[in-house]
Amino acid sequence: MVRDNLRVLQLDANELGGDRGAAVGRNTTWNRLEELRLSSCLIGDKGAIAIARNTTWSNLKILDLSMNNINAEGGAALGSNVLWKNLEALYLSDNRIRDKGASAIASNTSWKNLVILELGYNEISDEGAVFFGKNTSWENFESFHLPVNQIGNKGAVHAMVAYWAQL
Repeated sequence: MVRDNLRVLQLDANELGGDRGAAVGRNTTWNRLEELRLSSCLIGDKGAIAIARNTTWSNLKILDLSMNNINAEGGAALGSNVLWKNLEALYLSDNRIRDKGASAIASNTSWKNLVILELGYNEISDEGAVFFGKNTSWENFESFHLPVNQIGNKGAVHAMVAYWAQL
């Protein structure tokens, strides 16, 4: 008998690595999963891409992948996920998603319920930040964290527009 009633999975600080992180992402039995917390598990791009490609977790509301050595490729994969229509909080601080990952995340129009987005310490520059000002689909957006990136005045203005446009 397959159990499908798992709603919260928290494995923070367990050094899963890319292979085990990818194995989590390939899970197809947790169709009620609402919260996945894998902060500090070192899943890297391999784990992030597998999680982004998961087609079972349509109820996901909270995704915490902070401090996981996720680079631009993994960030872009996460941003391209259109299944997570219930996503309310996305935590990606302390990775290296850079402008490519930031632009993919900012271009996602299916996350209409997104309330919190944390992207601190990700080497995002003005180039990546300007995309956030163009997204008008995040209707519930309330909390936007971009500390310690490489964003100058141009990017800051666009990031502010993204936040204020939702108010």
